[in-house]
Amino acid sequence: MITRLKAQLRFYRTYIHPVVRSKSSIMSFLVTGKETDVTFYNGLKLHFIKGDQGCIVKLARALYFFKIYGIETTVYRNDLIVELPSKEKISIDLNRFTKEELANLLQIIYYCIRFDTPVSASYTDVNKNVYPSVYFDTESKLLVIGNGIRFHLALIDPWIIVETFILRIHDKFMDSKKVKTVLDAGAAFGDTALFFSSKGHTVYSIEPIASNFDALLKNVELNPDLKDNIHPLHAAIGRDGSLEFKYESTIVDGGATAYLNHLTSDKTETVRSYSISTLCSEMKIKGIDYLKMDCKGAEFDLKKEDLDKVKYYLKLEYSARHRGQLLSLLKLLHGSGFECSIVKNSPDDETSIHVNGTIYAIRKM
Repeated sequence: MITRLKAQLRFYRTYIHPVVRSKSSIMSFLVTGKETDVTFYNGLKLHFIKGDQGCIVKLARALYFFKIYGIETTVYRNDLIVELPSKEKISIDLNRFTKEELANLLQIIYYCIRFDTPVSASYTDVNKNVYPSVYFDTESKLLVIGNGIRFHLALIDPWIIVETFILRIHDKFMDSKKVKTVLDAGAAFGDTALFFSSKGHTVYSIEPIASNFDALLKNVELNPDLKDNIHPLHAAIGRDGSLEFKYESTIVDGGATAYLNHLTSDKTETVRSYSISTLCSEMKIKGIDYLKMDCKGAEFDLKKEDLDKVKYYLKLEYSARHRGQLLSLLKLLHGSGFECSIVKNSPDDETSIHVNGTIYAIRKM
């Protein structure tokens, strides 16, 4: 509890203090969750209730970095006006947008500016051929990637959008003619399912958290030209049986886990869990050309019979509890016929490579 409070205080001093006018009410809200009204220096006024802590974190971070980058935000009548570096102005109707939609939109704008990615409210013939690029349809409250993939603004995790479509962490191996079938373990809200499908692959998308899975289904429905390639399943990957997951957000939570103890939330969900070998048998998957696995600890439940189902490529994001777990996983991969390399998950990640990172693996032929 003390560690969490210290983290909240650091965040308050760094990000919230410079952008929030009503400082005492927001500090009380972060600590107790008691509902409050918050006024920002740009004139934005919002009402927050218990459970909105994650939303205000996203809003404050975005507005703080807007100040750093010189991005003007003003409130005019019921609209929040954001002036982009291109001088284009995005107008957001505060009566129509939920706090979550607003926070997600502002965070995506911030990330696009940070990573030098074109962002616009006009999906023209010019920017629809630019990838990566991002377009906001503020009328329909949609996020559109430059390659045409569409998402509901309320049903995304902004950082995961950045990883998939701006940093492009899943591009490796995608141009290989060997890849036809992808197992997408930890499919979240459908970003990777739609990305892999856009490459022409058949995708088996597995997601254990019900709210994430619902978001996946709704985002896939927005993309009728891609949905027929996607086979979603509400379940977990790891070991046969069932798993209880902890998660924090009621909408989309990319950090839910059944294996790690870093979450303090009391939200839990128990779902059916499959080993990869059992899943392939029950879903009649003849073979997996590419395994993408982002399951916050389930990667350490893999066995050789699971890896034998993977023909060519692996991408495993791992979250280890101790140094020995990574070494054991690498030993298993090498013993199963894979050559491995490791990279960090994020340019901001300062933790040890033994704690978390990404393994890319190619089967030795």
